Amino acid sequence: MTTVAGAMTSMVEYLISVAWHGEIWQIIVASVFALAGLAMDYAAIPTLVMAEVPYSMTGLAIGVNALMRSVGTSSGATVTGMVLAVQFEPSAGFAAPSPGGFVATFWLGVAAAALAAVLFWISGRRRPRKMSAPGQRSPLLTRCPDSESRLTRVARTTVLP
Repeated sequence: MTTVAGAMTSMVEYLISVAWHGEIWQIIVASVFALAGLAMDYAAIPTLVMAEVPYSMTGLAIGVNALMRSVGTSSGATVTGMVLAVQFEPSAGFAAPSPGGFVATFWLGVAAAALAAVLFWISGRRRPRKMSAPGQRSPLLTRCPDSESRLTRVARTTVLP
């Protein structure tokens, strides 16, 4: 449920930005919430991804996760730029995005964070977590069958004569 908390924290940030965005301290407070929400989600999502794929596919799954983060960041920046580009107003002889354009992007952020929270909540309720029986090792702690022999070979060739 860390991911739901992270998405909700990001949603709070966007709501703060909708209501208060005229002073620097307000932007700093909103930024603290934004970074806290991102930190919670960015730390928890790889664990969720690894729990959904076989052990042999974790590297691939984490790579796809990193790729999707990049695609999402680029898409979000593109949508934000398009919304701001549509809502220009003259300011000191130059065209600049209007405050209404920024508020519109904050509302888009609220919607995206709410959607993410709902999707994280649904995926967390999809099936119960498999718990190990007493005395059994967790599947996440199980070693690759060949890993011990590789470690032993490396130790023999580098440490022992």
